[in-house]
Amino acid sequence: MISGMKSYAQRVRDRIRLRLGELAHEPDLGIDWLSIYEKPILLERIQAEIKKAVLLDPESSACSITEFAIDRENREMALRLQCQTIQGNVEVVL
Repeated sequence: MISGMKSYAQRVRDRIRLRLGELAHEPDLGIDWLSIYEKPILLERIQAEIKKAVLLDPESSACSITEFAIDRENREMALRLQCQTIQGNVEVVL
């Protein structure tokens, strides 16, 4: 069982990786990736939705994206966040 800052980082990674509504017991958890990837794909919108999802965590007070890259060919995203929480600053890497 993990706790503290590691638990927070795992929750944030889960919020970003999950599609909105994917979990039946938590339908508001996740990001609506299907609507984000409608054309044209706007990188600013992706970043805004990621920040919005992170700030829904009750321990989050602020979040900034320090690294963001998308490999469109392989459909992969590299992401590094710096989050301020009630426990202190936490870096989250995906």
